[in-house]
Amino acid sequence: MSPARLAQVHWVIGEMTRAVQDDLLADDCCQSAQQLLTPGNVAAYLAAADRGDLRVVPRTSTRQSGHSARIRRTVLAVLAATAGVPVRLPALPPAPALRDTPTARQRADLFRWVASDSSGPYARPASRRAMIRLAALVGVVLDTGSRTGELVAITLDDLSDDLDQVVVRRRPQRGYGQRTDLIALSDPTRAALKKWINIRAGLVDRLSGTPPRALWVTVAGGGPCGSRPPGLPVGHDILARQYAATVGRLNYAQSGAPGWRPLPVSIEQLRRSSKPIAVAGACRSSTTEDMPATAA
Repeated sequence: MSPARLAQVHWVIGEMTRAVQDDLLADDCCQSAQQLLTPGNVAAYLAAADRGDLRVVPRTSTRQSGHSARIRRTVLAVLAATAGVPVRLPALPPAPALRDTPTARQRADLFRWVASDSSGPYARPASRRAMIRLAALVGVVLDTGSRTGELVAITLDDLSDDLDQVVVRRRPQRGYGQRTDLIALSDPTRAALKKWINIRAGLVDRLSGTPPRALWVTVAGGGPCGSRPPGLPVGHDILARQYAATVGRLNYAQSGAPGWRPLPVSIEQLRRSSKPIAVAGACRSSTTEDMPATAA
């Protein structure tokens, strides 16, 4: 079972435990897996969980995407299959419509913006390093179609010596297992990666002990009184926030420009617009259309 699926299982088990503690399920529900997964108990659990009644931290928004509800049903199906217990699950909520992805022109504009070091000549050094990291990140996303969790899992060992290929460990979408892909990287992405790796080397060299192998590391210190130095592996939430903030600045700067269409601020939308080129044996060169193109 993948780490992501295992975390979902623990989350559902925690919710079901609270459902038992709150007397939402039948008194004999803990006698066996078959008793726990009766239609009445499953329906009672899902109704309370989908409403948010079993959350540890109360929901601050009334807006629900349905994503958590679908995960609960998937995990219940996995648990039931593992225990050999037939289970009847209420119908899944309909999946939300996918949001629009950037056009080819929007992708080119975005990469040109981040690769041009648009943080400005008077920006703080950490801000400039963050923009260099983001340029490499955007290039990798456009070339590989990686999710944020897959991005932060990339290490230096996953890159070929000349930076023309990268190993991506794909997160499983359903069930178990993990797929590993070898993806070709375009010339603009290679240039951005080379620049970032040079910056990264200076950051991790200041750390004591064995330096991290993660490709993406923090560019500034943090924590109480700067207790966390730069150069530590960065979380996917930081990368997503920086991407959204940078795209927001780009949209503001270009608002009103002839032909400008605002870029979506989600990495997920950018990811879905990519066209990865898998490598079989030798690296294939990306076409201009597939690359995170430089200025036309």
